[in-house]
Amino acid sequence: MNGDFDLQLNEVEKIFTPRPKTSQSNTSTVRQTTNTFDVDDLLRDLDIPKVSTQLKTTYAPVIFSCQDVYYESHKGGGFFSQSKFCNVLKAEMLNIYTVELTITKRLWTKHQDCVRIIQAYGDQNECLHISCEYSPIGILVSYFPEDQSNKFLNLCVTDITIEKIIKEKFISRDINLTTSSDLTTTNQSFFAQDILKLENQLRSRPILIILEQRCIRLFGIIDLVKEVEKQIEDIQIKYASNMVQLNLKPNQINYLMDIHCDELKALEANYKDTKIIEHLRNAKFLAPTYLQNTIEKQIINLATLCTPIDFEIQEESFRPIAQNECSNLINIGRQYKCHIEIQENVINYTCKILKAISQDHVSDALTAAAIKIHQDDLAEQKVDLVVICSTSMYLRDDILKKAGQSVKQEYIEAAKSSPTEPFETNSGNLKCRKLLFLPWEINRTNNYTFYQSIRNFVKKAVQHAIKTHHTSIAFPSIGCGQINVDKTIIANEMLVEAQKQLLTGNVLLQIIFVILPQQIDVFNAFQSKLDNLQTGNIAIKDAEISYRLSTLKLTIISSSITKQEECKKALNNHIQKSIAVREYLQQTALKIWTQPTINKFYKFCFNQHVVLDMNIQIGYLKLFGSEQSVIEADNEYHKEQAQQSEQARLAVIARDVIWAYKINDNNWEKYSSELNIRIEDEYSSKRSTVSE
Repeated sequence: MNGDFDLQLNEVEKIFTPRPKTSQSNTSTVRQTTNTFDVDDLLRDLDIPKVSTQLKTTYAPVIFSCQDVYYESHKGGGFFSQSKFCNVLKAEMLNIYTVELTITKRLWTKHQDCVRIIQAYGDQNECLHISCEYSPIGILVSYFPEDQSNKFLNLCVTDITIEKIIKEKFISRDINLTTSSDLTTTNQSFFAQDILKLENQLRSRPILIILEQRCIRLFGIIDLVKEVEKQIEDIQIKYASNMVQLNLKPNQINYLMDIHCDELKALEANYKDTKIIEHLRNAKFLAPTYLQNTIEKQIINLATLCTPIDFEIQEESFRPIAQNECSNLINIGRQYKCHIEIQENVINYTCKILKAISQDHVSDALTAAAIKIHQDDLAEQKVDLVVICSTSMYLRDDILKKAGQSVKQEYIEAAKSSPTEPFETNSGNLKCRKLLFLPWEINRTNNYTFYQSIRNFVKKAVQHAIKTHHTSIAFPSIGCGQINVDKTIIANEMLVEAQKQLLTGNVLLQIIFVILPQQIDVFNAFQSKLDNLQTGNIAIKDAEISYRLSTLKLTIISSSITKQEECKKALNNHIQKSIAVREYLQQTALKIWTQPTINKFYKFCFNQHVVLDMNIQIGYLKLFGSEQSVIEADNEYHKEQAQQSEQARLAVIARDVIWAYKINDNNWEKYSSELNIRIEDEYSSKRSTVSE
């Protein structure tokens, strides 16, 4: 197209319907006359309310779209009905007069919908003629530059003006959400649903809203963005979860957590963004503002209680098992929708183990000569077995030297095969029959473990002697030499354990403790302790046991008086069915019970949580505790009664008789005490064999 394009535009203008005269058009005319352009004036004009007219005529849109009204009666008007002419005119205008401005470096420019919002703003304002397109590098804004034409300045604009419009008329906002909100999950909360509803309402309006997991991004005209921002804030306030303080007492809280935990979980499931159980221990819950009153009313309704019922379990037989029964009592309460609170009063009941009246063969031997203290050389003892502490180098080497080379060689070979286990050797030149080499495994972690290591030394030696059918054994006083342990401790632990093994084994075994002649203080300590044992003054820890007895006070909490009464009745029924008492009078057979049997029965009852009350002198016995445990203790009692009666009969038969078998012409081996009694019984009954 040739010629002055301004003139051609002038001709085009003549064929358009003139714009109605308004304050806006007058302002534009002034700008053309003075040939000046003020951006602030333009921005102010853009904000002036538009005067609606029946017919709107613009310049650039006519040229680009050819959709506005024109009149063919005007000179040359027919050209605008031809698409060829319009296309050529459009191309010429773009080549000569339009310039593109690229808006970049803004987060919102990455979204194509921004083009629609900016273009809509331009379309609504007659003084702003722009065309917007989306590009990967930013938003492209096409416009008529002011420096390309000295006429029709109301069509033109500058890049500075566009930048200022973008800066002052548009705004972007990022609204951060709480961590509990998530607009991307499929299981959406009520908050998310309201936000999505708002987004749907805004789709037809010139505003960009982008929903992310923890953020909402807005872009658009300042007033509209602020309006939407306020709407979102209102939604946030509505659904914001806040901590609510409940007016609940501790027993109400415990009742809710115990009895209505399922209902509280259901509330949490029904009302999103709500946490009740997690905070209820502190009389609080977390919920959105609009739900708080509803949830609080339901919690208070569940926690409405009637007056609690208190009662104390008086049954003596229930005390040994009370502590273990607490969980059962609580579960019974739950069956009746009652919460059970338990106060436990614990006492330690010490039960003294009674001394046996019966003086059986073991007791007689023990008090007469079963345990002796000698001041002598260990190597000179005429016994079946001499115990050597193999970890005592001085004692071991002295005995081996006196026993002879053959014994020393036998010891070396045996020690290689079992260095930590007890083993026997021949006695060689010594007067005893055998030597037992036994290590003392000292443990000084604390006093208890050290004392126990002394007892273990005696225990292993005595049990070995009983197992190998020896009738006499001699011990050294360990720890009183180089180690220099308190002599009273050594005497107490060795003698008490020796007595214990004799009573437990129920055998005839002579035990001799040999003290060197120069160790007078050690001898006196051992002799003093032995005197106490032989007169029945055994250590307290071996003569009593301690029970843990509990008295329970129950509080029944419920919202129903009927449920409380039903619960109390069920608790009493359970208590009565859980306990048992066995009481026996005139049990004269108790007088023949031996001390090991008495100790064993006390221990059995203790392990079964059965309290034993016994008086041997008058023949009284009482057992109480749990029903099943009392039944087992009762069976054990009758079993022991039968055994003790039989043993007493056999003991009388074999009291002064010892049976042995011939090993060779010079040696005889004694039978064990148990087998000795059975042989004598069979012999007295004139039976020729001993049954298995």
